[in-house]
Amino acid sequence: MAKIKRLFNPITNIKPILLMSTWILKVSGYIDRPDKGKCPVIELWMLYKEKKKDSNCQILDTILFYSFFEANLNGAGDDISLQAGNIRLNLPPEKIEKIKAYNEKRVIVGIRPEDFRLAAEHIPGNSIETIVEVVEPIGNKTYVNVKTDDFTLVVVVGRKTQVKAHSTLILEPVFENLHLFDIRDEKALS
Repeated sequence: MAKIKRLFNPITNIKPILLMSTWILKVSGYIDRPDKGKCPVIELWMLYKEKKKDSNCQILDTILFYSFFEANLNGAGDDISLQAGNIRLNLPPEKIEKIKAYNEKRVIVGIRPEDFRLAAEHIPGNSIETIVEVVEPIGNKTYVNVKTDDFTLVVVVGRKTQVKAHSTLILEPVFENLHLFDIRDEKALS
């Protein structure tokens, strides 16, 4: 099957992927870009089917890309945090070291659905308190669309995790897998 890298440019690889695929595009929110105005945050899902010896075609997996949101960089030196609305996330020293030379005060934050852990309690600076909007069980995973006051995220949890729409879900991002992008040209910073 196609590599994830190929999915970012489906135009050049459209035939082999589309023959066995169903694509779903969903606008999960909007971000305001100083240079481009209001831009949609688009989630791209690909469901693909494969024949097995003992069954008909069935959905095997879903590939879901990053959730993106904009955040301010607050602090200085070795104490820098991300601030997006009322959400604050303290960056670990490894991330701070990679962005020390960055002069802008805003970044784009990207994180994959599997790079969140469920937390028992909200700890400001380390976790995000969210409200569940949609719960989508697919195979042995459950994809959960959650919302904060300012942005929407997609999170993947285990199939046996009990999550209900409109409930509160506290998430801890895996900080080493959090990606920061330049607000001007969208190049990776970390």
